Amino acid sequence: MKTTSKTARSTKKASAKTAKTPAKRAPADKKTVSRKADPMAKVGRESAALIEALEGMGLLPTDAAEALAAKASALGAGTLSEGLGNVAAFEKALGNRLSDFAGAGGDGKAGSIHQALIVWRKQVSELPVDEKGLTEALVSLGKVLPFCGATIFLREPEPGRVLPLVSAGFTVDLISRIRFTEGQGFSAWVAARKKPVLYPALHRNEAPREDQVRSFMAAPLVVGGECIGVVTLGHNVEGTYTPATLRTLLLASAMLAGHVQRHLAERQILAREITDRVTGFYTAAYLRSRLEEEVVRCRELGYSMSVLVFRMVELSELHARFGGDYRRRCMADLGDLIRGWKAPTELVGHLEDGRLVALLAGAGPDRAEARGAALGRILEKHSFPRRKRMSVRVGVAAYPSDAESAQELLSVADKGLSESARSTDGTAVSASAPAAS
Repeated sequence: MKTTSKTARSTKKASAKTAKTPAKRAPADKKTVSRKADPMAKVGRESAALIEALEGMGLLPTDAAEALAAKASALGAGTLSEGLGNVAAFEKALGNRLSDFAGAGGDGKAGSIHQALIVWRKQVSELPVDEKGLTEALVSLGKVLPFCGATIFLREPEPGRVLPLVSAGFTVDLISRIRFTEGQGFSAWVAARKKPVLYPALHRNEAPREDQVRSFMAAPLVVGGECIGVVTLGHNVEGTYTPATLRTLLLASAMLAGHVQRHLAERQILAREITDRVTGFYTAAYLRSRLEEEVVRCRELGYSMSVLVFRMVELSELHARFGGDYRRRCMADLGDLIRGWKAPTELVGHLEDGRLVALLAGAGPDRAEARGAALGRILEKHSFPRRKRMSVRVGVAAYPSDAESAQELLSVADKGLSESARSTDGTAVSASAPAAS
């Protein structure tokens, strides 16, 4: 009986404990739902702030601002799919309100300018988020706001500096020699204060030139309350920019900030990757770190090693002729060929300017020269896309006979690369090695 009673009590306790488990999990589920709703709530807050700013600049009447603010406050409600639909409806309503108000207002050009902004925004959204795409965005902005020079400056969060990223025309930055807390130039001042500036007429006692700025304006690129950069516009005719054109630039900068933010996100993703997406070889940053480690290892253990630096001679010319997709196909072919050539203990990676580097552990100068010649024969016999043949130049450097640091090894190999000459059998060897006669 005692045994039966203990068993019953034990079973009862287990059942009670199990019954309490859902109650403990409920708050966690609620927290998860709350986290999922946060992004849409943030969009709602930022949209409400945008409406308030537009009303303050006189681009929206009070009744329209109140109606749009109500729509903005509702963006965080409902499911994620409903929220995305609400965002699209909000943006459409905002565009219509801006156009309607501008058409009914006293500025006869405002309606066409806002319509041009909407067209420009659509064009920018379809551009790539690389530096070429940002340059195209600046160039197309010239159809909305005239300029002789325009520049996007990027705020570097780590060192706290503001540096030019892309320009259309010439780089525009007033008083570039003066240093502010964020760096040198007027763009640093704008970034630190997150406020736009306008100088309709600049008078300078100097001879006129093409890159002279007589009218200037700048706007911060702000995302989520944080300044990520600055856009500056300059014109060589006084009076080109007015408070009305500054308001247009503020609208454009709000649209441009999102594109710059995506560019920064893409850069951060690429910085964390250790292999190239096309060839599968190591990225430049990771390759340099591995080369440093390999030099230290060889120094401590008394081993030798060599590096090969090589470049396809005609690749740049073919890239300019056939475009980026052709280059990617060639690089994919190159990756397959080198993977078949390299030994399991050898590492291959990229440098920043398109060169490739192979790390040959335990290889002395003679073996490195032989490996480079073998690689040259393989690459020069291959038929690349469009049945194109390419020659290859190879530079070789050995540790410790040629250099005793990672940077010196690359410098020596680069010198051999620039001096490399083709031998009579079609292979490419460094000038320091005897060429075949």
